[in-house]
Amino acid sequence: MAALAQVAELGIGSFAASVVLMHRLRPDLNPATRYVSGYALGPCRAVMTTAFGALGAGSLALAAAMAQGRELIPRDRLGLALIGCGG
Repeated sequence: MAALAQVAELGIGSFAASVVLMHRLRPDLNPATRYVSGYALGPCRAVMTTAFGALGAGSLALAAAMAQGRELIPRDRLGLALIGCGG
């Protein structure tokens, strides 16, 4: 479980760091009026493509880590499925 939690932290943290980095790399885009996915267009698309992959892996790892070692009720399953769908 600890390994999955670390993967989740790394993936979601990498996404957040990449978004901050994109604000520096693309100062021409106003973050208040643009969607995060807009950063995937243009010369720095590799950074955001990697960031979205990290967010997906982190979300899946988070759902898996939360599901381990617990008896799940239907509400828990729904919540974990929604977190997993984000990945």
